[in-house]
Amino acid sequence: MHNPMIRKIPWVVLASVAILSLFILPSLFREGMFLDGVIYASVARNMASGEGTFWIPRYTEVVYRTFHEHPPLAFGIQSLFFRAFGDHLWVEKGYSFLVTVLNLLLVIRLTRAVLKPHLAPVTYLPLLLLAVTPLFSWCMRNNLIENTYSLFTLLSVLFFVKAKKRPWIWLTASGSMIFLAFLTKGVVTLFPLAVPFISFIIYRKETSFRQMCVQTGWLFIVFILLVGGMFLFFPDARILFSKWFENQLLLSITGGRGVTGRFYILGRLVQELLPSLLLIVTFYCVAGRSKTALPATTELRHGMFFLFIALSATLPLMVSLKQHDYYFVPALPFYALAFTSFSQ
Repeated sequence: MHNPMIRKIPWVVLASVAILSLFILPSLFREGMFLDGVIYASVARNMASGEGTFWIPRYTEVVYRTFHEHPPLAFGIQSLFFRAFGDHLWVEKGYSFLVTVLNLLLVIRLTRAVLKPHLAPVTYLPLLLLAVTPLFSWCMRNNLIENTYSLFTLLSVLFFVKAKKRPWIWLTASGSMIFLAFLTKGVVTLFPLAVPFISFIIYRKETSFRQMCVQTGWLFIVFILLVGGMFLFFPDARILFSKWFENQLLLSITGGRGVTGRFYILGRLVQELLPSLLLIVTFYCVAGRSKTALPATTELRHGMFFLFIALSATLPLMVSLKQHDYYFVPALPFYALAFTSFSQ
């Protein structure tokens, strides 16, 4: 049984664009960003001007003369924009806007790839759910690394979904995106490696245990080969990741970089998802859907598939004693996709 309300809401697109524009566009025309975003833009600008390199980024001569706080891919990509357009305020703003648009387009593409063709009208519902999630727009307009690595994790899952046809090509592409995500933010980006297992659990009639093992193994092989090649051919990469492991990852896990509490992130997640949940409930009520009606079996499984991916991107963050709410922003598109599937 499908929700008739969602079939009759072409205004979903307009509402999504309006809300996101309200939160994001004004920031493009004024100075100032969250401090971390300013630092990342400075590192990228320095890289573009020759102060520091891809593997040896630099913030200032005094503070973070060698910037090993994060892997360098996001800075490297943004430096190309500074190199192409010059040192202007709008460059990092424009980059943030472009990354936001690309994230939303990938969410649409993933919705279409998984949900049935006759559910095409709900393609844009995840955009509305993201639009009413305050942290999503805040993160996207503040040039945080999560914005860039979200692109790669979305692409990885999308390529896995497409792997039913030409599996080796798409699985190789999926594993490559996991590597690029790792090169952007580190180990927190590795959750797409769990997608074959999640798919096996949810779609057991369509996926054999052997197939799941082969898919998982191939993703690991592609990822390990790319990481190994990086360390083999770029000695500076070994130094960067060694420093990052010692100064960032290890200290964050042990509490050496500050202690927020392992369960902080769960409380913030509930707060951020509450508007989306209320919106879905509103759709049910306005549509007059029966209280006993449940999503169709297929859509329910799709919802569980996306929900488990979202949880795999969120729960491992609790290992670290250092937590910020924007760490789970790359999981938000998958929560939106899960809620969209459950609403059918």
